[in-house]
Amino acid sequence: METIFDAALLPREDRFRAWQENICDIYVHVDASTDDPMQYYGRVRMAQFGAMTITENLWGSQIVSRRPAHLSKLDKECVYI
Repeated sequence: METIFDAALLPREDRFRAWQENICDIYVHVDASTDDPMQYYGRVRMAQFGAMTITENLWGSQIVSRRPAHLSKLDKECVYI
């Protein structure tokens, strides 16, 4: 699997913001919050199998929510399991 995002490579103060931006780009638009953004960690790895993409995630504690406004930004046909 190829690592496509790793917050550990960024300065601490940028990690959580970059994590939220990347999960919105990789998956779907969401709001995310965490109690300690300066200690945040997150990594996404990906592998392609024909038309199917499989991802593996490791991340710190967070609360993720989707609002109606996020639904209007859905530009992918996908299934998340």
